[in-house]
Amino acid sequence: MTLLDTSLASKYVDPRAGERFPKLVAYVDETVRTAGLVVSVVTQYELRRGVEALTLQGKGRRKRVAVERFLDAAYVLGLDEGGGAGWNLAASLWARARVMKPSLTLSEGDLLIAATAAFHGRPLATTDARLGDALARVSFPVPVHVVPLA
Repeated sequence: MTLLDTSLASKYVDPRAGERFPKLVAYVDETVRTAGLVVSVVTQYELRRGVEALTLQGKGRRKRVAVERFLDAAYVLGLDEGGGAGWNLAASLWARARVMKPSLTLSEGDLLIAATAAFHGRPLATTDARLGDALARVSFPVPVHVVPLA
């Protein structure tokens, strides 16, 4: 079961995703059909904070429905199991990126989502090719699939 990151999930829940991102929609639909929908608790947080901000501005009703439907269908994974071993893995990934010459900078969200995938032994799917390249440089232990948008 591939873990979908926020860059991919946020495009998938776009109300016009089918016309804007047909390859991405086909990839996610096939992944969900064959193996189920898996996201990190960080993706859950990032999607929800986005729709909360839209709601406070009186916008995004269709997006909220799409996000809630998506998250209701998702199996949400975190880093807390095993006495915090997932957090230790995240710290290790951060340190490996930091000591490289030149050092790599991963956003906290990307780092924690990637660590969640690795901790649970799940491939990671993203739309962010730079993230895929950065994870390859730190010898990321699970496959990373960079999904095209169109």
